[in-house]
Amino acid sequence: MTGNAVFNNLATVKAGHVAYFGGAPVINSNTASGQFSSAFSIGGPLGIKYITGKIGPLLTESLAAS
Repeated sequence: MTGNAVFNNLATVKAGHVAYFGGAPVINSNTASGQFSSAFSIGGPLGIKYITGKIGPLLTESLAAS
């Protein structure tokens, strides 16, 4: 997405109001981003429990960006 011109021209993206996490390239890697991406993509009860406490601060940070 980060290389997509249409995405990059969105007002929210230009303002920095985007929450990025590793996604497919880091799934199953032993990093914080990999663990979050794996839990998010699986979507089961344990994954949801894992990301619940982590996604709030990530979204708050993206909303506060200017």
